[in-house]
Amino acid sequence: MKMTVKRFSLEYDAVNGKNVFTNGDTVNGRIILQFSKDSKVRALVLFATGGARVEWHVDEEAFCLNEKYYNIKHYILQESREDVPVVIGKGRHVFPFSFKFPDRTISTSFKFEHGRALHELRVQLKQPKTRSRWITTVINFVSKPNVNIPRLMEPQDVSQVKTFRFGSGSVRMNVYLEHKAYKQGEALRVTLRVNNLSSRILRPRFVLCSKLVVYAQINEPHKILTERSSVVKPYRMETVTKVFSIPDNLTPSNLNCSLVKLEYWMKVYLDTPFAKSPTVKLPIVLLPSFDVPTTERSPASAAAALETFESRFQTQRIVQQASPLPEEPPPAYEACVVDPTGPPAYSC
Repeated sequence: MKMTVKRFSLEYDAVNGKNVFTNGDTVNGRIILQFSKDSKVRALVLFATGGARVEWHVDEEAFCLNEKYYNIKHYILQESREDVPVVIGKGRHVFPFSFKFPDRTISTSFKFEHGRALHELRVQLKQPKTRSRWITTVINFVSKPNVNIPRLMEPQDVSQVKTFRFGSGSVRMNVYLEHKAYKQGEALRVTLRVNNLSSRILRPRFVLCSKLVVYAQINEPHKILTERSSVVKPYRMETVTKVFSIPDNLTPSNLNCSLVKLEYWMKVYLDTPFAKSPTVKLPIVLLPSFDVPTTERSPASAAAALETFESRFQTQRIVQQASPLPEEPPPAYEACVVDPTGPPAYSC
């Protein structure tokens, strides 16, 4: 009996507005078959697979690595032990199914030039005396954040002191972030305090960066957002606050795959002419915008950290005000030039 398939499709229900699944979520869907007449089916099989793969080259040799997370096979229709096919009548037939993602560490979906992590649903339709038909649907999966990351929701406060050469002084910079974890679309507020005890002009710069770390190689950092601020003049103290709006479509941090990791950080530096710029880097964990269980933020601890940050800066201000500043600028270069035909000059 020749089978005529008018429709063979796979559908599943979204669990949120972005149609994104995470660990422990259940996928509810249906397989739709429509025949023009009574037909024989040997098997209707559902496959749920998840895994990652990376590829790279060394000289002229190609290498690859694979990582499997799950591989589930479920028979929705199956012929009897006597190899007798199942007969399905003419018309439209709906076969519901349910699949639950493992509630363990697995990678977020990603795809780039040298690798990918895919979560797929595939359906195979077997029928006598004909080739099998396949349907494949890719599911967008975002792994739950690792709540065991130290101080995920605690404030970050990092300082650095740099002394310039040739006795031109030093600079102290303090950078403050409210916490380490941020969601897609959330406002990221970074505060910089600069205590410029030097004769140099400093130009604060703020850069939100990402880096894709692939097995056996590291891609160059990528600048996502940049901000500039007005200069900090010599022997001055300044406070600069910048607010970055994290893009909604920015891929969340991927820290659960041993083959590929996607990392973010905030880089703050003082652009200094003719010298190495003082730089502070603060790690950032980017979370998906849909609700996932994370460690609750502690407003009290954040407020206490900010108060400590500000009080330390005020102490620096008092010390600087108590320190004598140069009463007058150094003499001009022309005043220090020695005329080889005249008497020596000692004005410098």
